[in-house]
Amino acid sequence: MIIRRFGLICTLLFILIGGCAPSPDQSGESPQDMVATIAAATIAALPSNTPQPTWTASPSPTRARNTPTELPSNTPAPTIQMMASPTSIFELPGPGTPLSGTARIPLVLWTPTPEPFKCDLNKTEPEPYTVFKPGYHFRTEWRVWNRGAVIWKWDGVIFYFVGGDKLFNDPDRAKGAKLAYNVYPQDKILLSVAMTSPKEAGTYSSTWGLRRENRDTPFCTFDMVIRVER
Repeated sequence: MIIRRFGLICTLLFILIGGCAPSPDQSGESPQDMVATIAAATIAALPSNTPQPTWTASPSPTRARNTPTELPSNTPAPTIQMMASPTSIFELPGPGTPLSGTARIPLVLWTPTPEPFKCDLNKTEPEPYTVFKPGYHFRTEWRVWNRGAVIWKWDGVIFYFVGGDKLFNDPDRAKGAKLAYNVYPQDKILLSVAMTSPKEAGTYSSTWGLRRENRDTPFCTFDMVIRVER
């Protein structure tokens, strides 16, 4: 760029000098000297540092921020129902019946097979160890429950004297008697025998029971214990 400008200036000087050159008869500097003088003056007038083109920094393109999209709220997880505490079991169901309840326990409990013939004594009258005078007549009563799994049929179960002191009044009754009616499971029957206290003082015990008609041994027994005092 500088060389081109310098050449252009020299060309203009030559044109000016050629047009304004003095005649040969005029005294003065030669054209070559004049060109050299003008060229030197021109070079001296040039700025020492040619300004370089200024670069304007263009701002880098601004990256648009992504507007955060509101995320959908988390869908609540299904509520897991807590297992309720196991309900107290007071009476077990029949054989082969799994226990059911509120508790989800991967365990099945089984009830034992109940005995076909089983009894439970609920009441004795008079109270055991009641004191009587010698030769006193009284009636003993037992309230017996059927706790087994079968019916005590009136003609299939015998009420009889098992052993001990013979306090009974009727010898035939001691041999055994049929029940007055059928006794279903969880039902009861009242059994009674007329007795007399012995003449001698002391403690006496009489054992009675129930047996099946075709058996010799009882499946249920109950006692009467008294004291005789003079």
